[in-house]
Amino acid sequence: MATGFCEGFTSPTTFSFENQVLLKSGDYYNFAIYAFGSLVLGIIAAAIGLYVSKIA
Repeated sequence: MATGFCEGFTSPTTFSFENQVLLKSGDYYNFAIYAFGSLVLGIIAAAIGLYVSKIA
């Protein structure tokens, strides 16, 4: 149940949908923050995961 719930917040489909909603509403500022922030934080999280797995 928890995996299914969390998947709704992390899936590429949700990312695309949220971006589409922001663009259609004309909220370009929040779109830029959300899209850029999600991509950057995702890359940082992946890098941290790789680093932690190498030292563990």
